[in-house]
Amino acid sequence: RREAEEQARREAEARARREAKEKALREAVEKARREGEEKAQREAEEEARREAEEQARRDAEEGAQREAEEQALRDAEEQVWFEGYEKALRAAEQKALRAAEVAPHRLERQNARREAREKMQRDAEERVRLVVEGLLRRQREIAAVYKHAVKLEGAGKLSEAMRLFEQAAYAGSGPAARRLGELYSDGASGVSADSKEAQRWFDLAESLGEKVAG
Repeated sequence: RREAEEQARREAEARARREAKEKALREAVEKARREGEEKAQREAEEEARREAEEQARRDAEEGAQREAEEQALRDAEEQVWFEGYEKALRAAEQKALRAAEVAPHRLERQNARREAREKMQRDAEERVRLVVEGLLRRQREIAAVYKHAVKLEGAGKLSEAMRLFEQAAYAGSGPAARRLGELYSDGASGVSADSKEAQRWFDLAESLGEKVAG
């Protein structure tokens, strides 16, 4: 009877050891599977983030290039207009002077000259006013884009905020360029630290008249 009990005990211990080994093996396999899935998910998310950032950068550069081309076209049109306007002013002045020269009385000639000068001055002031209003409107638009980017950053939407920061910076916003430099310098959440990229934005900010801490 004792031998039978001993045999039963040994078999129970052997079975318990087998079950423990099998359980440990299953747990190790399950742990490895979970870790593999988590690693694959992290890598996929990181790749998606890099692709999104690269696409946002390309979009910002393309947008900036289009804006630069449009600005160059507007500048060229304004230059052509100013040249034509100056030519028209000279022609009007000469015409007014000729009309004054043939006036029968000295007072009429003086009045004609004065009216010609006043008209030219009014026309010039109106054109200057329109140009200044256009410049101020563009500055307000750029400032609005920068303020919206700040709000997005504060709301945790950093990817969208950086896209707008880049648009504003390429359009001439010094604060936006400086903020991009700070984000790349500090390595903000979701942004890999990049000293070269940070310096590039700091340089742009300084060229736009923005003070950058040394």
